This record gives sequence, structure tokens and C-alpha cells, in this order.
Amino acid sequence: MLDAMLHGDWADFEQHLAHGAACAAEAERTDGWPDSADIEAASNDFRYARDLITSEETEAWLERMSFDMEIWSDVLARNLLRARWPDLLSSASADAGVVTDIDDTLISAEGICSGLFAQFAQRLAERAAVAQAADDPGDETVVDTVINAARMRNAAWFEPVPHDQLDHKLRQLARIASRAGSQLAAAITPAAMATHLDRYRLDWLRVDLERLDFMTDAAAREAECCVREDGLTLSEVAIESRRSVTDERALLDTLPAALRHAVLSASPGELVGPIEIDGRFIVAQILAKTPATLDDPLIRARAGRSVADAVRSKAVLSQVKWIERLERIEEPTS
Repeated sequence: MLDAMLHGDWADFEQHLAHGAACAAEAERTDGWPDSADIEAASNDFRYARDLITSEETEAWLERMSFDMEIWSDVLARNLLRARWPDLLSSASADAGVVTDIDDTLISAEGICSGLFAQFAQRLAERAAVAQAADDPGDETVVDTVINAARMRNAAWFEPVPHDQLDHKLRQLARIASRAGSQLAAAITPAAMATHLDRYRLDWLRVDLERLDFMTDAAAREAECCVREDGLTLSEVAIESRRSVTDERALLDTLPAALRHAVLSASPGELVGPIEIDGRFIVAQILAKTPATLDDPLIRARAGRSVADAVRSKAVLSQVKWIERLERIEEPTS
């Protein structure tokens, strides 16, 4: 996980741990720990999402992950508590010191079950694959700066690791990142971005809209009626209903699917909704729809990320194919 610490990704996991610890403390204080039925339901959802259908498959998976049923149940309970008390997140994340008091086995289980460790490993694999094709040895000044920043951010985590051993590993990872960064920067050319723009022109349509969120469909329909029938603006409806209008400027493909489909068929000035999204009901007014162009900084940034993603995917696929060929060569012949 050193790579995640090196690049600042570890903060997401620290926040996850801190939130869980705060929720567990609150559950102890209020005697609000999830009951066995809720934990069993959560375990079934977890298992089926990973094709762990039988108890034997689940036990074998736990053994491979190096934690037991008790630890796994604790992780599932913390997830239920996080969902119950999402507002504890902000206060928990501010107390970074709490994470160092959590048992190492539980830390490992939290990282694996949350999927964060898999994300960290994927990012490292992508960087390593891209770096493999780079001729640039990496800028040692940049490497030193990255390592020093990582040491300051993660001092509590690094403290038990011998300094020389830690420096050697961090330097290896930082050099990989430096080479990969140079390779990606060279790949993000105007021509490459233009190619990706042509491919994703509709997805990257720029949409400006105002939206109001309501707890019930009836309230949303009343707001819709005020705009359509009474001629009020969304801002005026917001004032009357004591709500805040959300101004949203986004690319089409970043909007929730239900809103995306409605926006795509609507014209500027048109009202859409009510649309149910994650249990809330949305009424939105389209202010503008702007075709994607690289002159737009938002589109240019998105095109650059798209090119970089393509380079990473190609590099990883190339390494996978190389490993598969090597394995076939090394297979014993009968």
C-alpha cells in the first residue's frame, strides 16, 4: 500500500477507517450495533456479488484473504453503521489519529472488503505497465519531492518501518510514477485529444442546468406545476419552498442516467422532471447545451484524461499478453 501513500490515495482509506471507527464508537455508546439478521443479509449481498455461493467457497475466500468470520462480520457491521450515520464522516475524517489504533487484521479486512485495496493495486499496475515502455529514467528531483511529501503525510504509518528499507521501496515506486507520468504527458497530444473528442462528442456535450431536489414526488410535481402553469422560475419556487437551487455545469455522461436521458431530448429553457434519483425527486431546467470543443477547458481536460486512460489500458493489456506468452513458453511439454 506504499504506492497509495506515495500518491495521496491512502487518505481515502484513512477517511474510510476513521468513519467506521466513529460509527462503531457511536454504536457502542447508544447500544446501536446492527443485529445478526442485518449482518447476515449484508453478508449474503457481499457473497453473491462475488460469486461466493456456498459456505465452503466463502470460507476458502476468507482463508485466502487471511482473516476470519469474526473480523468479516465486524467489517460488515461497520459498513451498515456507515450507511446509518453518513453525517459522522466529516467529523471522523478530521480525526486522522483514530485509524492508528485499529487492529492490523481489521485494517487489512477493511481495505479488501471495501475494494479500496484493489483500486490501489490497479493504479500501481497501470503505472508500472506505462513506465515499462518509457525511455525516460525519471527526474530524481521530482522523486525526492514526492517521497518527502509522502513521509510528511504518512509519518504515523511509516514510523514502524526501518528508514533505509522504506526509502528504497518509496524510491522505486516514485521512479515508476515519474517514468509513467512522462510517458502519459508525451501521449496527450492535440491530435490524440481531437481523436477522442470525435469519439465521445455526444457524451461530452456541455450541459448547464438548475435543479431542485424534493423528498416526495408530490412536492416535486407541485414545483413543476408552479413553473409550467404559474410561470414562476425555479429560483422563485425555491424561495417559496425554502430550498436552494443547485446550479450544475457538467458533461452529459457525468449526469445520473435518468437525468441524462431526459436532458438529451430536451431543449434549452425546457423543464424536465420530476425524475427519481437515489430516492429523491428532481425538477430541472435546462439553461444551455453546448457542443463539445477542445477550446473549452473542461472538455480539454476530459479529453486528456481519456487519452491517458487509453494509454494505461493498452499498456496493461500489452503486459498481460506478454505474461500469457511467457507462461505458454515455460509450460512443460509432454
